[in-house]
Order: sequence, then C-alpha cells, then structure tokens
Amino acid sequence: MEIIVIKNTGVPRAEIEAHQQIQREFSSAKFSDGWRGYAAFALARRGSGSGDDDFDLVLVTHSTIVAIELKNWNGKTLVSDGQNWFINGQSRPSPVNSINLKAKKLFPVIQQKLGVELTPFIKAFVVMHGHIETMELTDDEKKSVLTMTQFLTFRYEKCYSKYIWGKPKFNPLDHLEKYDGFFKGPTFRPKDYFVDGFRPEPNPILEHPKKLYSEFKATAKDDSKKIRAYSPMGFFSTRTCSDR
Repeated sequence: MEIIVIKNTGVPRAEIEAHQQIQREFSSAKFSDGWRGYAAFALARRGSGSGDDDFDLVLVTHSTIVAIELKNWNGKTLVSDGQNWFINGQSRPSPVNSINLKAKKLFPVIQQKLGVELTPFIKAFVVMHGHIETMELTDDEKKSVLTMTQFLTFRYEKCYSKYIWGKPKFNPLDHLEKYDGFFKGPTFRPKDYFVDGFRPEPNPILEHPKKLYSEFKATAKDDSKKIRAYSPMGFFSTRTCSDR
C-alpha cells in the first residue's frame, strides 16, 4: 500500500509517523496491500465563509473511500457532549462532526469530477494516535472514533467488515489511475499547517548534514511581519521584520 503525501513539507512529526505506521501495517497484509492513501491536502470551501477543508488522510479501499481525521491528543480524560470534547476539562470542537462534514463535501466533488459510476460510499473516522486514558463519548461517536490499534485491524478482512459493511457498488482499486489524477490534480491543494500560530515555508533555510532535521522560516498566521525559525523538533528563535 502507498500513501501519497500531497503536502511534502511542514507536516507535523506525529502525523508523519502516523502515515508511516499505517502504510507499513497495511502493506504487510494481503487484504489491504493494494489500497491507496492520499494525505495532507485541502479542499477549497464553496459558498459563504473562507478557508479550506483540510484532510489528514483519505484511503481508497476495495469497497469504499475512508476519510480519516488523525488526532495526536493526550490526556487523562476525554468527555463529549456531542458537540465539544473536553480533554482534561479543556474544550475543543468534536472532530467527529468535522470529519463527517468533510466527507459529505468530498462526495459531490468526486461525483462531479469522476462521475457517479466512480463515486463509492465514503466512511469517516477519527483515529486517536495520542494517548487518552479514559474516553466518554456519545453512542453515535463511539461508532466512528478509533484508537490507532483498532484502525490498523482494518488490514484483516474480518475486522474490516465490522466497521465497513454493505455491498460495494464497484471496486475502486480498478480505477486507481483516475483517483491519482483526481486527488493530485487542481481540485485540491497542499494542506496548510500552523504550529503555535506560525506557518512554515515549504523550503528549508537550514538542513542537518545527515538529514536529522531541517529548519524553516515560519510566518505568523495573523501577523506577516512576525517570523520564526522553525524545525519539526521545535522553534528556535523569534523576530519581526523590524529586527533585521
């Protein structure tokens, strides 16, 4: 199995490691080896509002498309009221609602670009690859929130069928060339990443001789004059344009 990363720079280390683990484990099983993944891309929103809908990972399997929201969240407790998640008491919007909405938006775009005959069902899941000791989710959320360990069992047919059922319309794997052109084409663009409110530029300003790390110039989301030198290992310095 191959995961094609649309955004090749600025992807958080934890997300890179998650992609690598998923590719490695799904490639190890005959059932999932032929699947294809597309990671780190954005779909422009239509209508009112601005911004894009970011996708961490989309899988094309033998029966469906699976949209994945990866969350490297850690804490002792996670409590949900259906709209917000409270991790150690701190509120965050439910990623379940987010990935379900993104999947609904992706479906008509595939229909428009590839046709109804090449538009399979789309299933949406949140995959937790951090560590939460106790999760109290709503009954609806429990169906679509998985630990990384649970998600990796998709490589076994018996486990896959527990989460994704129903007779497929066709085998999407017979049309991977068209999906490659779709996901890598002009409909999507690389996903923007912000670290502590800063967006790293695509090209490094410094690389370790042995490729152990790279540094990137990063600009503040809300202040283009504020610049930092950023590495996936962390920020090293902060300055503004007036400091030059």
